[in-house]
Amino acid sequence: IDYGSYYLPQNGVYAVKVYLDEKEYLGMCNIGYNPTFHLIDKKSLEVHIFDFDENIYDKHVSVEFYKKTRNEKKFSNKDELMNQLSHDKTTILKYFNETR
Repeated sequence: IDYGSYYLPQNGVYAVKVYLDEKEYLGMCNIGYNPTFHLIDKKSLEVHIFDFDENIYDKHVSVEFYKKTRNEKKFSNKDELMNQLSHDKTTILKYFNETR
């Protein structure tokens, strides 16, 4: 997501809600420099919307941050990262279920 001139929270993974076309979605957000695959020069903001499969490039979305679940981390390989992302999703869904 192009965050323009907005200030971002610390690097890490967050429980978020995403607002698109007047609908609310749960998701997780990573803020950082993608250390597992290659470091990038500019901090990135990546959001994974749970149970969502649409092309929304060039659409306006709002991201609301709720809770930091872990710090940014470099993983040894893709499988280790994928396992962690699965754990992150479970943790975030549990958080949202407990706060309803």
